[in-house]
Amino acid sequence: MGANTGYLQYRVGTAGQVEFTVPSTKRHPNGRFFYTNYSRFARLTFENAAHTYEIEEQLVGPTSVRVTRAGKAVSEFQCSKASRTLMDTDVINLFNEAGVSTR
Repeated sequence: MGANTGYLQYRVGTAGQVEFTVPSTKRHPNGRFFYTNYSRFARLTFENAAHTYEIEEQLVGPTSVRVTRAGKAVSEFQCSKASRTLMDTDVINLFNEAGVSTR
């Protein structure tokens, strides 16, 4: 993924079956996904229709997903099998190169 190439999709499902994909088509993430790296956690934010999704990955602790609509919480859950990918240096560099940065 670079400044004008590649794509990013958020997918939810079980092994072998994707139930939800945003965006539904492969598109470059610039202007669709927003990444913020803090000292103790990282956050990836995107919108789908009227909902805002925030994936927050802690340096220590569980990764969580929060869904809001018009600023009000709709759903929040902790991931059972979280990877520490949002805080990985290669991922941070990839997001920076693609223009996926803070709002």
